[in-house]
Amino acid sequence: MGLESLQGSAFPMRKDGDPELLKDIDEQIDEMIDDGTYIKLYRKYFHDPIAADLVKERPKLTKQIMKNPDLDPSRR
Repeated sequence: MGLESLQGSAFPMRKDGDPELLKDIDEQIDEMIDDGTYIKLYRKYFHDPIAADLVKERPKLTKQIMKNPDLDPSRR
């Protein structure tokens, strides 16, 4: 994908790996974003605003950023 930064949110997987596993991981990340767990963990390990590339990859983060404006990528 060549994204600028996923701030530790990337998982190494084989290119020809298990598509079902990738789907399950993506669903779990989305659930963590929805219930606020992702932001809680993000704040624990990172101090910068969320990267714009990450928001583009995970658009559900937009709603969480609205509740936490200090995480807005435009603050980078």
